[in-house]
Amino acid sequence: PAVAADGGVAGTVRPLDAPPRRSDVATILFTSGTTGPPKGVLVPWGQVHATAEQVCPPQWWADGDVMYEPYPPFHVSGKAPICSMAERGGQVVLRESFKTGEFFADVVEHGCTIALLVGGTAQFLLDQPPSSADREHPLRVVNMLPLIDRVLDFEERFGVQVCGSFNMTEVSCPIVTGPDPVTGPTSAGRVREHYAAQVVDEDDREVPRGSVGELVLRADRPWTFALGYDGDPAATHAAWTNQWFHTGDLFRQEDDGTFHFVERRSDTIRRRGENVSAALLESVLVGHDAVREAVVVGVPSEVGESDIMAWVVPAGEAPDDLFETLAASVAERTAPYMVPRFWRLADELPRTPTAKVQRSSLRVVDDRTWDRAPARQR
Repeated sequence: PAVAADGGVAGTVRPLDAPPRRSDVATILFTSGTTGPPKGVLVPWGQVHATAEQVCPPQWWADGDVMYEPYPPFHVSGKAPICSMAERGGQVVLRESFKTGEFFADVVEHGCTIALLVGGTAQFLLDQPPSSADREHPLRVVNMLPLIDRVLDFEERFGVQVCGSFNMTEVSCPIVTGPDPVTGPTSAGRVREHYAAQVVDEDDREVPRGSVGELVLRADRPWTFALGYDGDPAATHAAWTNQWFHTGDLFRQEDDGTFHFVERRSDTIRRRGENVSAALLESVLVGHDAVREAVVVGVPSEVGESDIMAWVVPAGEAPDDLFETLAASVAERTAPYMVPRFWRLADELPRTPTAKVQRSSLRVVDDRTWDRAPARQR
């Protein structure tokens, strides 16, 4: 019998009749649900192995490494580090959740040399007041997903090597930054061995280098991508059209072969016949001194397509005219059709367990929403 932490009997352990095959379903992991309802991804053992081999990048692995793991094991960010350390004979330190104020204390106490920082966690650490102890830790390598805008500042301040990769629950880190050093926030890196990637238009035709399109992926090793979505054949078919996995992410590939993330295709807002980049609009908003964080989403418009809604976390106490000020600032820096109609204040933004902004919960217009352009003025 297995003994639980409280000394009780947890259950009976018996050996498997046979080891699992690479094609067997190892687990069902759910997508983050940031832009819509989560889908159950059928993950085979071959995909688990292929993901685990890259979560702790092999070029930076050293004997005796200890990995910090504060993410839920029902998500790929929580499961892959455990599997990676199990494969390599390393150690992993588990925490129930990521807590900014406890991160470096844990790293020091447990001698952690590698960490995976996903979602907003890296930015949370960088936003803390500088300290003379910022480099007094054993952390050597940080795998950052995605790379934050000030990734080079992060490396310099904390004295770590940052690497990155592109990954989704359905794939297995097909694009990685190493062994080249990170040069900026948008580069996801190059395709690693055994994978293929293209940037394509809406008809799945590859676009010229430097042009923006959807990233699609293949693998030449069997069972290293997901088997599909549990109980959802329509979504499975849509994602794997033309024998490529369609990521839903907009990328461009430069002449040197590097892939650069642009934005989620679903984060592009269609308004009055124009495509509005959520990433671009958010960068304009957070560039204002009064804004700490901002997210824009599309909400249904009574005249078709979408209207733009901006959620703002203020940098301090919000003045009464904050929204008018921000709307005027956006109007000065962008096209008129990009100025959000709806505005909402938030103390903090809703996030998934892996610290990604949960956009799907923000598409709500209610009596706490400021409407910049009431119906009669449009």
